Amino acid sequence: MDNCYLLINDIDESEARSMFAWINGLPEKSNATIEILSHGGLCFAGTGIAQKIIEATSKGIKFIARVYGICASAAADIALACDSIYMAEGSQIMIHSAWNPFISPDDEGIVRANESQLALIHRKLPDYTMEDLKTDKWFNAEQAVEAGLCVGIIKQDDVNATLKSVAAKYNINGGIEMA
Repeated sequence: MDNCYLLINDIDESEARSMFAWINGLPEKSNATIEILSHGGLCFAGTGIAQKIIEATSKGIKFIARVYGICASAAADIALACDSIYMAEGSQIMIHSAWNPFISPDDEGIVRANESQLALIHRKLPDYTMEDLKTDKWFNAEQAVEAGLCVGIIKQDDVNATLKSVAAKYNINGGIEMA
């Protein structure tokens, strides 16, 4: 796949450096895909990468996020900055507030990080509030499409059949009624 970045690491300054270099090397008016499998990482690294993606769109670059497995926390910020998000069947995206185990949630830096995150979330979910951000919000692919977060589902018939079987066996996610 041309202009594809594999984001399968924790998001930190090193990953931000790599993504910035990749974005800076993209040709104007091109398409770029970010394939994501990440639990997240540092909030400011995630929002910084997201801001770099948004800046690059001024050069006519279109970004597509493709989510496999999990896209959470700072990784979700990156996906939210993209023009469109596609999710594999069985994948999850999770949005929550910035946090640090050593800093109060009322710390000015954390508050500012949450404001940046909310601005990114509003690109796809305009009614999302700061109050919503206080709780982890999980979306599977179907829920993400319904909410307007995701534009399409990457079909994987064998994965879907297995998910339905497991859901029915353990009566989770709606059991056999699972989409």
